[in-house]
Amino acid sequence: MKVLLVYFSGCGYTFWTAQKLATLLKAQGHTVSGVLDIEKYAPAEQERSERHIFLTPTYFFAPPALFVKALHKIPMVADKEAVVIATKGGQQGLTTVYTRSLLTSRGYKVIGTADLTLPDTFIGLKSSQLTSAQRVARLKKAEDELKALCKKIVGTEPFSCDRSRAYSFIALPFLWVFRHAFGLSFISTDACTHCGLCEKNCPMHCIHLKDGRPVWKHNCTACFRCVNACPAHAIDMSAVSWILGACGAVIGWIFVRWFFGWLGAFLSAFVGLVGLAYGCVAGVAVGQKIYRKVAQTPLFANRNRIACENIKKG
Repeated sequence: MKVLLVYFSGCGYTFWTAQKLATLLKAQGHTVSGVLDIEKYAPAEQERSERHIFLTPTYFFAPPALFVKALHKIPMVADKEAVVIATKGGQQGLTTVYTRSLLTSRGYKVIGTADLTLPDTFIGLKSSQLTSAQRVARLKKAEDELKALCKKIVGTEPFSCDRSRAYSFIALPFLWVFRHAFGLSFISTDACTHCGLCEKNCPMHCIHLKDGRPVWKHNCTACFRCVNACPAHAIDMSAVSWILGACGAVIGWIFVRWFFGWLGAFLSAFVGLVGLAYGCVAGVAVGQKIYRKVAQTPLFANRNRIACENIKKG
Protein backbone atom coordinates (compact mmCIF):
# COMPACT_ATOMS: atom_id res chain seq x y z
CA MET A 1 0.00 0.00 0.00
CA LYS A 2 1.16 3.55 -0.78
CA VAL A 3 0.79 5.88 2.19
CA LEU A 4 1.51 9.55 2.73
CA LEU A 5 2.36 10.93 6.17
CA VAL A 6 1.46 14.55 6.93
CA TYR A 7 2.38 16.06 10.29
CA PHE A 8 2.81 19.19 12.37
CA SER A 9 5.35 19.21 15.18
CA GLY A 10 5.98 21.91 17.75
CA CYS A 11 9.06 20.64 19.60
CA GLY A 12 9.78 17.58 17.48
CA TYR A 13 8.08 14.55 19.04
CA THR A 14 5.31 14.32 16.44
CA PHE A 15 7.99 14.55 13.75
CA TRP A 16 9.82 11.75 15.55
CA THR A 17 6.60 9.71 15.45
CA ALA A 18 6.17 10.32 11.71
CA GLN A 19 9.74 9.21 11.02
CA LYS A 20 9.39 6.05 13.13
CA LEU A 21 6.08 5.21 11.49
CA ALA A 22 7.55 5.66 8.02
CA THR A 23 10.43 3.32 8.89
CA LEU A 24 8.10 0.67 10.29
CA LEU A 25 5.76 0.79 7.28
CA LYS A 26 8.67 0.47 4.86
CA ALA A 27 9.97 -2.52 6.83
CA GLN A 28 6.58 -4.19 6.35
CA GLY A 29 6.81 -3.74 2.57
CA HIS A 30 4.60 -0.68 2.16
CA THR A 31 5.54 2.38 0.12
CA VAL A 32 5.81 5.73 1.89
CA SER A 33 5.43 8.42 -0.76
CA GLY A 34 6.37 11.22 1.62
CA VAL A 35 6.72 12.50 5.18
CA LEU A 36 5.48 16.07 4.83
CA ASP A 37 5.31 18.99 7.20
CA ILE A 38 1.72 20.34 7.03
CA GLU A 39 3.21 23.81 6.53
CA LYS A 40 4.76 22.59 3.26
CA TYR A 41 1.97 20.29 2.15
CA ALA A 42 1.95 19.71 -1.63
CA PRO A 43 -1.47 18.96 -3.17
CA ALA A 44 0.20 16.96 -5.95
CA GLU A 45 1.18 14.34 -3.36
CA GLN A 46 -2.47 13.45 -2.79
CA GLU A 47 -2.82 11.37 -5.93
CA ARG A 48 0.34 9.37 -5.30
CA SER A 49 -0.99 7.64 -2.20
CA GLU A 50 -3.86 5.31 -1.39
CA ARG A 51 -4.08 6.34 2.24
CA HIS A 52 -3.08 9.52 4.08
CA ILE A 53 -1.92 9.51 7.69
CA PHE A 54 -2.29 12.80 9.54
CA LEU A 55 -0.25 13.23 12.72
CA THR A 56 -0.88 16.12 15.11
CA PRO A 57 0.15 16.99 18.64
CA THR A 58 -2.44 17.88 21.26
CA TYR A 59 -2.45 21.39 22.71
CA PHE A 60 -5.14 22.13 25.30
CA PHE A 61 -7.25 19.10 24.32
CA ALA A 62 -7.32 20.03 20.60
CA PRO A 63 -5.11 20.09 17.50
CA PRO A 64 -2.83 23.14 17.05
CA ALA A 65 -4.32 26.22 15.41
CA LEU A 66 -1.79 26.01 12.57
CA PHE A 67 -2.76 22.40 11.84
CA VAL A 68 -6.46 23.29 11.78
CA LYS A 69 -5.83 26.25 9.48
CA ALA A 70 -3.79 24.10 7.10
CA LEU A 71 -6.48 21.39 6.92
CA HIS A 72 -9.04 24.00 5.91
CA LYS A 73 -6.86 24.75 2.88
CA ILE A 74 -6.25 21.18 1.72
CA PRO A 75 -7.83 20.58 -1.73
CA MET A 76 -11.03 18.55 -1.82
CA VAL A 77 -10.69 14.83 -2.44
CA ALA A 78 -13.14 12.09 -3.38
CA ASP A 79 -13.33 9.45 -0.64
CA LYS A 80 -9.58 9.29 -0.11
CA GLU A 81 -8.86 7.13 2.94
CA ALA A 82 -7.23 8.75 5.96
CA VAL A 83 -5.99 7.89 9.44
CA VAL A 84 -5.56 10.39 12.30
CA ILE A 85 -2.90 9.95 14.99
CA ALA A 86 -2.86 12.37 17.94
CA THR A 87 0.30 12.59 20.00
CA LYS A 88 -0.17 13.75 23.58
CA GLY A 89 1.51 14.20 26.91
CA GLY A 90 -1.69 13.72 28.89
CA GLN A 91 -5.28 13.70 27.59
CA GLN A 92 -5.98 14.03 23.87
CA GLY A 93 -9.45 15.50 24.44
CA LEU A 94 -11.09 16.46 21.15
CA THR A 95 -8.00 16.21 18.95
CA THR A 96 -9.06 13.17 16.92
CA VAL A 97 -12.75 14.14 16.84
CA TYR A 98 -11.95 17.64 15.59
CA THR A 99 -9.40 16.42 13.02
CA ARG A 100 -11.75 13.71 11.76
CA SER A 101 -14.47 16.34 11.26
CA LEU A 102 -12.12 18.64 9.34
CA LEU A 103 -10.90 15.86 7.07
CA THR A 104 -14.43 14.62 6.41
CA SER A 105 -15.39 18.12 5.31
CA ARG A 106 -12.59 17.95 2.73
CA GLY A 107 -13.92 14.67 1.31
CA TYR A 108 -11.76 12.20 3.21
CA LYS A 109 -13.04 8.89 4.50
CA VAL A 110 -11.43 8.57 7.95
CA ILE A 111 -11.08 4.86 8.66
CA GLY A 112 -9.30 5.16 11.98
CA THR A 113 -8.10 7.38 14.82
CA ALA A 114 -5.47 6.64 17.44
CA ASP A 115 -3.55 8.48 20.14
CA LEU A 116 0.00 8.02 21.35
CA THR A 117 1.50 9.16 24.65
CA LEU A 118 4.89 10.86 24.30
CA PRO A 119 7.05 12.99 26.62
CA ASP A 120 5.23 16.21 27.47
CA THR A 121 6.78 19.41 26.11
CA PHE A 122 4.50 21.58 28.26
CA ILE A 123 6.69 22.70 31.15
CA GLY A 124 4.12 24.97 32.76
CA LEU A 125 3.26 22.27 35.31
CA LYS A 126 5.75 20.48 37.51
CA SER A 127 3.79 17.27 37.00
CA SER A 128 4.79 17.28 33.32
CA GLN A 129 8.50 17.21 34.17
CA LEU A 130 10.18 13.86 33.41
CA THR A 131 13.68 12.60 34.10
CA SER A 132 15.83 11.53 31.16
CA ALA A 133 15.21 7.86 32.03
CA GLN A 134 11.45 8.40 32.15
CA ARG A 135 11.54 10.21 28.82
CA VAL A 136 13.47 7.38 27.15
CA ALA A 137 11.11 4.78 28.65
CA ARG A 138 8.08 6.66 27.32
CA LEU A 139 9.59 6.85 23.83
CA LYS A 140 10.38 3.11 23.91
CA LYS A 141 6.80 2.33 24.89
CA ALA A 142 5.48 4.62 22.15
CA GLU A 143 7.64 2.85 19.57
CA ASP A 144 6.21 -0.52 20.66
CA GLU A 145 2.68 0.88 20.35
CA LEU A 146 3.48 2.17 16.86
CA LYS A 147 4.51 -1.34 15.77
CA ALA A 148 1.08 -2.65 16.79
CA LEU A 149 -0.65 0.35 15.24
CA CYS A 150 0.96 -0.24 11.83
CA LYS A 151 -1.27 -3.24 11.17
CA LYS A 152 -4.38 -1.15 11.84
CA ILE A 153 -3.18 1.75 9.71
CA VAL A 154 -2.90 -0.36 6.57
CA GLY A 155 -5.79 -2.67 7.43
CA THR A 156 -9.41 -2.60 6.35
CA GLU A 157 -11.12 -2.66 9.75
CA PRO A 158 -12.15 0.73 11.20
CA PHE A 159 -10.74 1.75 14.59
CA SER A 160 -11.28 4.73 16.84
CA CYS A 161 -10.13 6.41 20.05
CA ASP A 162 -12.49 9.41 19.74
CA ARG A 163 -13.89 11.05 22.84
CA SER A 164 -17.57 11.91 23.16
CA ARG A 165 -18.55 15.13 21.42
CA ALA A 166 -20.20 16.19 24.66
CA TYR A 167 -16.64 16.75 25.89
CA SER A 168 -16.56 19.87 23.68
CA PHE A 169 -18.84 21.78 26.05
CA ILE A 170 -15.99 21.71 28.57
CA ALA A 171 -12.95 21.63 26.31
CA LEU A 172 -13.74 24.30 23.71
CA PRO A 173 -14.32 27.26 26.10
CA PHE A 174 -11.19 26.23 27.97
CA LEU A 175 -9.35 26.02 24.65
CA TRP A 176 -10.51 29.48 23.54
CA VAL A 177 -9.34 31.16 26.75
CA PHE A 178 -5.92 29.58 26.82
CA ARG A 179 -5.27 29.91 23.09
CA HIS A 180 -5.76 33.67 23.38
CA ALA A 181 -4.17 34.17 26.79
CA PHE A 182 -1.05 32.04 26.56
CA GLY A 183 0.85 34.14 24.03
CA LEU A 184 0.13 37.28 25.99
CA SER A 185 1.65 35.79 29.13
CA PHE A 186 5.01 34.81 27.61
CA ILE A 187 7.92 37.01 28.63
CA SER A 188 11.63 37.33 27.96
CA THR A 189 13.79 37.68 31.03
CA ASP A 190 17.00 39.66 31.46
CA ALA A 191 18.91 36.56 30.32
CA CYS A 192 17.77 37.22 26.72
CA THR A 193 20.73 37.53 24.32
CA HIS A 194 18.66 39.09 21.49
CA CYS A 195 19.52 36.23 19.11
CA GLY A 196 16.09 36.28 17.44
CA LEU A 197 15.87 32.48 17.31
CA CYS A 198 12.38 32.50 18.86
CA GLU A 199 11.06 34.86 16.18
CA LYS A 200 12.62 32.78 13.41
CA ASN A 201 11.34 29.42 14.67
CA CYS A 202 7.78 30.35 15.71
CA PRO A 203 5.42 28.32 13.47
CA MET A 204 2.60 30.83 14.06
CA HIS A 205 4.77 33.88 13.31
CA CYS A 206 3.36 35.50 16.43
CA ILE A 207 6.68 36.67 17.88
CA HIS A 208 8.30 39.95 16.87
CA LEU A 209 11.32 41.71 18.31
CA LYS A 210 10.90 45.05 20.01
CA ASP A 211 14.13 46.75 21.10
CA GLY A 212 15.82 43.39 20.58
CA ARG A 213 13.45 41.52 22.92
CA PRO A 214 10.66 39.18 21.80
CA VAL A 215 7.00 40.19 22.17
CA TRP A 216 4.16 37.68 21.69
CA LYS A 217 0.81 38.26 20.00
CA HIS A 218 -2.48 36.61 20.99
CA ASN A 219 -2.43 33.96 18.20
CA CYS A 220 0.16 31.75 19.96
CA THR A 221 -0.74 28.05 19.66
CA ALA A 222 1.23 27.13 22.85
CA CYS A 223 3.56 24.64 21.21
CA PHE A 224 6.38 25.77 23.57
CA ARG A 225 8.94 25.58 20.76
CA CYS A 226 10.31 29.01 21.66
CA VAL A 227 10.56 28.15 25.36
CA ASN A 228 12.26 24.80 24.85
CA ALA A 229 14.59 25.93 22.06
CA CYS A 230 15.82 29.18 23.61
CA PRO A 231 19.60 28.72 24.08
CA ALA A 232 19.66 31.11 27.06
CA HIS A 233 16.54 29.73 28.78
CA ALA A 234 15.32 33.32 28.73
CA ILE A 235 11.68 32.68 27.83
CA ASP A 236 9.24 32.23 30.68
CA MET A 237 5.71 33.11 31.69
CA SER A 238 4.63 35.95 33.94
CA ALA A 239 3.13 35.01 37.30
CA VAL A 240 1.70 38.54 37.40
CA SER A 241 -0.18 37.89 34.16
CA TRP A 242 -1.88 34.77 35.44
CA ILE A 243 -2.74 36.30 38.81
CA LEU A 244 -4.39 39.26 37.09
CA GLY A 245 -5.93 36.87 34.55
CA ALA A 246 -7.64 34.97 37.37
CA CYS A 247 -8.82 38.25 38.91
CA GLY A 248 -10.08 39.42 35.52
CA ALA A 249 -11.96 36.16 35.01
CA VAL A 250 -13.76 36.54 38.36
CA ILE A 251 -14.60 40.20 37.71
CA GLY A 252 -15.80 39.42 34.17
CA TRP A 253 -18.00 36.58 35.42
CA ILE A 254 -19.58 38.67 38.17
CA PHE A 255 -20.15 41.73 35.97
CA VAL A 256 -21.72 39.85 33.05
CA ARG A 257 -23.96 37.81 35.36
CA TRP A 258 -25.12 41.00 37.08
CA PHE A 259 -25.62 42.88 33.80
CA PHE A 260 -27.61 40.05 32.21
CA GLY A 261 -29.39 39.01 35.40
CA TRP A 262 -32.73 39.75 33.73
CA LEU A 263 -32.21 36.65 31.53
CA GLY A 264 -32.70 34.38 34.52
CA ALA A 265 -30.26 32.42 36.63
CA PHE A 266 -29.41 29.70 34.09
CA LEU A 267 -28.96 31.90 31.02
CA SER A 268 -27.09 34.62 32.89
CA ALA A 269 -24.71 31.97 34.23
CA PHE A 270 -24.14 30.64 30.71
CA VAL A 271 -23.52 34.13 29.31
CA GLY A 272 -21.26 34.75 32.30
CA LEU A 273 -18.77 32.30 30.77
CA VAL A 274 -18.15 34.86 28.04
CA GLY A 275 -17.32 37.47 30.67
CA LEU A 276 -15.05 34.98 32.41
CA ALA A 277 -13.18 34.27 29.17
CA TYR A 278 -12.70 37.88 28.11
CA GLY A 279 -11.86 38.92 31.68
CA CYS A 280 -9.12 36.30 31.86
CA VAL A 281 -7.58 37.36 28.53
CA ALA A 282 -7.74 41.04 29.48
CA GLY A 283 -6.14 40.36 32.86
CA VAL A 284 -3.30 38.40 31.29
CA ALA A 285 -2.70 41.19 28.76
CA VAL A 286 -2.56 43.83 31.50
CA GLY A 287 -0.25 41.60 33.53
CA GLN A 288 2.13 41.38 30.57
CA LYS A 289 2.42 45.17 30.41
CA ILE A 290 2.91 45.47 34.16
CA TYR A 291 5.63 42.82 34.01
CA ARG A 292 7.53 44.81 31.41
CA LYS A 293 7.46 47.86 33.64
CA VAL A 294 7.98 46.67 37.19
CA ALA A 295 7.28 43.03 38.10
CA GLN A 296 10.07 40.60 37.18
CA THR A 297 8.20 37.49 38.36
CA PRO A 298 8.73 34.42 36.15
CA LEU A 299 6.77 31.21 36.69
CA PHE A 300 9.11 28.36 35.82
CA ALA A 301 12.62 29.77 35.52
CA ASN A 302 14.21 26.74 37.21
CA ARG A 303 12.33 24.00 35.37
CA ASN A 304 14.01 21.76 32.84
CA ARG A 305 13.54 22.56 29.17
CA ILE A 306 12.95 19.77 26.67
CA ALA A 307 15.60 19.36 23.99
CA CYS A 308 14.21 20.09 20.52
CA GLU A 309 16.67 17.90 18.59
CA ASN A 310 13.78 16.27 16.69
CA ILE A 311 12.62 19.48 15.02
CA LYS A 312 13.05 19.09 11.29
CA LYS A 313 15.88 21.30 10.14
CA GLY A 314 15.48 23.40 6.98
